[in-house]
Amino acid sequence: MTGKLSTYLAVAALSLHSAAIAYAQTAETMLISNDTPELALDFATGSQTAKAQLVTVTGSYVEGVVEASGAPVDVILTATDGTKRRVLQDVVTRGVFRFVAEADTYDIELVSPEGTGTARVTLLRNLPPEEQLPPAEPNVAKDPVSPTLQALLAKGINDASLSAFWDQRLRDGTPLIEADPQKDPDMRLVTFLWRGATHNARLIGAPADDHVWMQKLAESDIWFASFRVRADLRMSYQIAPDIPSIPGSQREKRIALLSTLQADPLNKVPFIPTAQDRFEQQSYLALPNAPVQPSFEQTQSNLPLREQRFESAILGNQRRVWFYTPQEFTPRDPNNVLLIVFDGARYINRAQTPQVLHNLQRDGRLPAVPTVFVDSLDPETRWQELACNAEFGDAIASELLPIAQQYFGLSPTPDRTVVAGSSLGGLSSACIALNHSEDIGAFVSMSGSYWYAPEDYETKGEVYTSQLAKERSPTSIKAFLSAGTYETSRFADEFGILEGSEHLASTLQQLGHPDVTYQTYEGGHDYAIWRGALADGLLALFGNRVSK
Repeated sequence: MTGKLSTYLAVAALSLHSAAIAYAQTAETMLISNDTPELALDFATGSQTAKAQLVTVTGSYVEGVVEASGAPVDVILTATDGTKRRVLQDVVTRGVFRFVAEADTYDIELVSPEGTGTARVTLLRNLPPEEQLPPAEPNVAKDPVSPTLQALLAKGINDASLSAFWDQRLRDGTPLIEADPQKDPDMRLVTFLWRGATHNARLIGAPADDHVWMQKLAESDIWFASFRVRADLRMSYQIAPDIPSIPGSQREKRIALLSTLQADPLNKVPFIPTAQDRFEQQSYLALPNAPVQPSFEQTQSNLPLREQRFESAILGNQRRVWFYTPQEFTPRDPNNVLLIVFDGARYINRAQTPQVLHNLQRDGRLPAVPTVFVDSLDPETRWQELACNAEFGDAIASELLPIAQQYFGLSPTPDRTVVAGSSLGGLSSACIALNHSEDIGAFVSMSGSYWYAPEDYETKGEVYTSQLAKERSPTSIKAFLSAGTYETSRFADEFGILEGSEHLASTLQQLGHPDVTYQTYEGGHDYAIWRGALADGLLALFGNRVSK
């Protein structure tokens, strides 16, 4: 670990607080530094919280890892002035924090709701400003396509005009939405804005096939990125201002944007209901023609979700799973649909899937859909398991599926059993259904990672799962595949998510599977789309016909 600082994490002795929760105490101060970069914390029985202190220098790039064992932990980083900076929720095995220090000292609070287990904090980087690379010169633009920005330039940029511009944005919200310059009624000009960055700003989730660097408007405090888009665009996004330039690989430099990535402060529609801070929060945009998302309502009900531990002998690990039992659920009803969803915590919190399923059943559009939400542990394990991993598929089909059937009191019914997921979860859903169609007869794949192929896969012009479908050729399979219009490959000779999804859908249809649907959405790789696409997929495969 580089750095000239004598950096340390000191575990402070804790006492009981007003709620009489017993805190962990340490006999002596424990230090974390270049020589001893790790700190182990033990949540003894009855203890729920342990604190440490991180000493840095304002402007430093800080990166660290928290590893949990035995029970999930929440990680809260707080500046000494009391301002909450970062929250990592539900670190089951491994969580990473990155930030640019706005103070010289931070408290790190580890909270174990179960009061058991251990955690280890490892400080990877604490890079002061003088050891960072010089930032590039700002990308200045004097010819914006936005009529509003053009008018501001024509009027003249000064304190008064800038104040009036930002006051209007505060009233109207962002991004700035204008009529199409080419006068197409089905198009819009959307301009994303950031105020006051010094060196750079980057838009994450842009209506493009990659992150987009924003431009500075002449000699102003306005950073912007404009896009001509269809009027049915739906998306969520964040902006990373003043990304630090750090030594390291291209990936390390790119991922440094996570240290400043946050919601747009002038956007009036936050996307994640459970977000704990502006860095976890995302901003939302839906243009006038964006398709209605079936039975989605921005409300939360106390729906029955039960958390359990699923231990897999095949995988040699254990994880949390959540069981959702619909209201008015009768196990013997032949119309029931058993659903298994990957990246389960995100579909519960971001996509609000239990609420959507409840609403669809309430509206008579779907039968009861008892659901198992499957946890993903950590990014490394997620990649290993969801990348068409045969052992993971066996664990789902032969271990988890029987548990779910027993829990809900369901008899095995392959054609009413469906797996669903997005990104790698979409890829895994397709692979599991194709390899285990005798148990799981349907899948919903949203933005599936069909660029994937095993290292020894050499067939050109094919996606791996399309070849798998031909080899397996299940007698009957139901599928709904979807992708965003911006999920194209950046490389001319490769399949992207959009191309791969369409190719797999076409292959299944050519193989004679009539219940295969493919749909595109104006947008990108985004839970803002997936929360509606999952409902669309279930309706396409199992929906009730409701008379109007």
